[in-house]
Amino acid sequence: MQKAIAKYPVIPMRKAKSETSEMVNQLIYGEAFTILQEEDRWSYVESAVDGYRGWIDRKMTCIVDEAVWQSSQETCFIVSSPFAEIYDTVSGTTVILSSGSRLPSYDDTLQTFSLGPLSGRLIAGSVIDPRWRGTGALLNDARKWLNAPYMWGGRHILGTDCSGFIQTVFAIQGIKLPRDARDQALCGRRLAPDEVSAPGDLAFFSDAEGRVVHVGIVITPSTLIHSSGSVRIDTLDERGIYRKDFDTYTHTLHSRCRLVE
Repeated sequence: MQKAIAKYPVIPMRKAKSETSEMVNQLIYGEAFTILQEEDRWSYVESAVDGYRGWIDRKMTCIVDEAVWQSSQETCFIVSSPFAEIYDTVSGTTVILSSGSRLPSYDDTLQTFSLGPLSGRLIAGSVIDPRWRGTGALLNDARKWLNAPYMWGGRHILGTDCSGFIQTVFAIQGIKLPRDARDQALCGRRLAPDEVSAPGDLAFFSDAEGRVVHVGIVITPSTLIHSSGSVRIDTLDERGIYRKDFDTYTHTLHSRCRLVE
């Protein structure tokens, strides 16, 4: 199996081998993935970030050797600002990256990075070494995504679904989460029904069959930030999410969890 790195700002991963097929996920700049199968102009890949699988356009693959592939996961900084601009020294062009993009082997003093085919210099934006900086930093990063439009399968600040938003914001804080809300609900410690939510907790919501289909980050015991139509802040209570502008409940509370005690 060949190893590869995402060298474009965002690469759509599709359910089937077609540009019109459902987008199930996205690969973001600097993320490593494995090519499991190739058919015609399509590659079936698995993300090293979360194990998600899907088809991508073969032209968007960037093959690297095992050493580069491993290093890309071990020595990267991550974009924490909504956007960052880099100068790509390989192509001689500038590239706009989204929050969550990874710059491998980053030199924080020179603001340069270089690993295999990924090489450049930071022109604008902020990048950090991904590690836990506290709940305040987590919520500050989350608020940067306010008004980002909802997009099924998205993890980009110009289009994200609920769990993609959660996964990326926590990744900036050095916490690795699964891709889907139903799997994120199995992480951390589940809160008891009578336990008060704390800032940074995750709240999960279910459909009519009781399946987890939505997730948000608790800001206060009565508010949360989530991606629904757009990334927004809404009211949270024991029943679920209440939208004042619609004067209705939009999501039914399923459970809550705490990732950091």
